[in-house]
Amino acid sequence: MAFVRFGILMIASINVFSACARPHTNGNNPNNAATAQLPASVIVPETTRHPYEAPEKTEIALKKSSDEAIPTSFVGNIPIAVATSLGKNSSSLEAAREAAKNKTYEYFSTGSEVSIQDIEIMRKFYNESANYYGSNVNIDKIIADKRQFVTRWSVRNYTIRDQSLHVTCSDEHNCNAQGLYDWTSSNPTAGRHFSGVASFELGFQDGLIVYESGKVLDRH
Repeated sequence: MAFVRFGILMIASINVFSACARPHTNGNNPNNAATAQLPASVIVPETTRHPYEAPEKTEIALKKSSDEAIPTSFVGNIPIAVATSLGKNSSSLEAAREAAKNKTYEYFSTGSEVSIQDIEIMRKFYNESANYYGSNVNIDKIIADKRQFVTRWSVRNYTIRDQSLHVTCSDEHNCNAQGLYDWTSSNPTAGRHFSGVASFELGFQDGLIVYESGKVLDRH
């Protein structure tokens, strides 16, 4: 490529010199003939020298091709187009984190209030299959486990410790929420009541739980 460009410059210089060395009688710029013989990518600047005066130096400018365009606007050291893209990605991740956070609170709130009659409402939180406390199961088995628990403990309350809640997202589709919650479980018929603290971890994919785990840390 360097050889070809060097050849173009040599030819252009010879043509320009020849045009400037010839007299002209029609009043046209002597550079016009030279320009007509040059490739489209070469621009010969206008000159005011006497037509018989050989130029000491002819400056030839090559047009910059469109694919050599250099960005002129930056945010710090990042081109503005790249910075804009990064900003959009950051906004998408923040929106995904907020959605996962809200879904986590909704999940525990619904779990506190759901009764055996409307246990099916819990389906809306889960993917068709999920890793549920170490086992890969379908949603029917998850709902069956919830139904059994609600039957045994008809009165429940779950309260997330806000400061413990930590939500991360690898992209706008996959997020993880983990933290601690205070819980109470009662069976008025049997006269049993327990409370304590537990940890939890929920994995979300497109807003649905695909992973659930946790353990009781304190019970009394």
